[in-house]
Amino acid sequence: MNIRLTVRAEIDAELFDTNEYDRVQAIVKHSNGVVYTWKTTGHFNWLERGYKLADRLGFLVLPKQLPETIDLDDDPIGNNQI
Repeated sequence: MNIRLTVRAEIDAELFDTNEYDRVQAIVKHSNGVVYTWKTTGHFNWLERGYKLADRLGFLVLPKQLPETIDLDDDPIGNNQI
């Protein structure tokens, strides 16, 4: 049986500013994790494995076994904007 499903999980992670490349590299080296880039465009948000240059908000170090792309909640739109 093959069923596709979405599993939501919470992972504590620190968001690094895009100018903290050296600090992120040091954490990756000592944590055995990988870098993800928090990407954003419009009100859409997601994580992509690796250092990405366009539409980036920051970097995170996460476990290696996660997928290449991770969907995040989108920003609220309309009257409910924060």
